[in-house]
Amino acid sequence: GKRWQFLLAFLVSVALILAVGQSTSRAGPLVYTVAPNIVVISSPMVLDGNGAVYKLNNPDAPGALLTITSSDVTIENLVIDGAYTGTGQSYLGNQQGIRVTGASRVTLRNIEVRNFRGMGIIAEGADGLKVIASSIHDTGNGIHLQNSQFSLITTSSIYNIGLTVTGGQNGVGINTSHHNIVSNNSFHDIAQGAVSIAAQSDYNTIQGNIIKNYTLKMPPGNNEHAIQVNAPIAAYFNTVIGNIIDTGGGPGIEAAEQSSFTFANNSIRGATGKAIFVNPNSRQGIVQGNYTFGGTTGIGIRGNFHSVTGNYVFSPLDP
Repeated sequence: GKRWQFLLAFLVSVALILAVGQSTSRAGPLVYTVAPNIVVISSPMVLDGNGAVYKLNNPDAPGALLTITSSDVTIENLVIDGAYTGTGQSYLGNQQGIRVTGASRVTLRNIEVRNFRGMGIIAEGADGLKVIASSIHDTGNGIHLQNSQFSLITTSSIYNIGLTVTGGQNGVGINTSHHNIVSNNSFHDIAQGAVSIAAQSDYNTIQGNIIKNYTLKMPPGNNEHAIQVNAPIAAYFNTVIGNIIDTGGGPGIEAAEQSSFTFANNSIRGATGKAIFVNPNSRQGIVQGNYTFGGTTGIGIRGNFHSVTGNYVFSPLDP
């Protein structure tokens, strides 16, 4: 019951204090210096970090600072710090701030993940992940969902992603994952796209987000968009609705290899290239009620059997 969960959380906290270096300050939070792959939560619990900082002991080390392998875990009020303060080093794809693997119903609330050469948060085969009112910033990649379903990423700030490393990535990446929601977040200053849906990922919803200053360090030949719904094989029923996209370095929203998708009620200002583009290999899409301001092309539609209604295209960009 709750009594045992509290006791277990307390024992985990005590074990962490004993296992890692600790510095205290009456003027600030507790800071624990942690080696990668040491902190593992393998039992259900509710853990309130009370603002404590867990800091990686080596910013170039692979592995995860915090690994969660148990279902039914809630973590609140914690700072996960990768200790990377440099610039120009290569993106470290095998490093993560928080790794959730094979676990369901994990909630991360009011968590700050910062200063990693690699990923902020990765979910692998983890269903029902919730990231709520959190901050992911100054990391090589933001949040990545891999083979994970029914996740919710909401009311969070995701910024300065991929700018301090070479090969920096996206704000949120969704790969071979279904029924996920990315809603009411703030994205800004992203190396590539804010949200990328890739591989065969179906029934995902990207709604109500504010996106500014994206594709700031896009590799040559890459055609990343603010929101890209792009699959090498057909994907179905992805929805992009009610997002505000402003002052980007690249195109706005793209559909590639998509069927039965919806792009509706989005506002796109200052995109470079097409504000909305539907790839020739897409079909049966709904593009409705969008506003575009500026861009070389407001809305470009290819493919078959689309419904395109009630959109407003204003170009050139008005002050």
